[in-house]
Amino acid sequence: MVSRHLYITLPSGMARVVDLSCITLIGRDSENDIVLDDAMISRHHAMLFAKPQGSVLIDLESTNGTLINGRLVLPDTPVLLEDGTMIEFGPVIACYREGVDRHPDR
Repeated sequence: MVSRHLYITLPSGMARVVDLSCITLIGRDSENDIVLDDAMISRHHAMLFAKPQGSVLIDLESTNGTLINGRLVLPDTPVLLEDGTMIEFGPVIACYREGVDRHPDR
């Protein structure tokens, strides 16, 4: 099984690694799997789910949108992520990695 991770960097500079499950909900609300406590993040901002060909991200009609590799994604439109894809949730930057257990800058 392929391991899938998000390397998240917060506006404060703090970083963390999150192992992704089959379905991962991202947003400001405390009920999300990944909670991003920032006013620019919607309560239910995005969802990641695993598929055999890789992980897919869906923006859940967030107020400020989600950028993938610098491009705004359409709400409710699945986008297949590749290893090394950069994702922006407001001021929060994340790097999607699969099959690796090291920091993306190394």
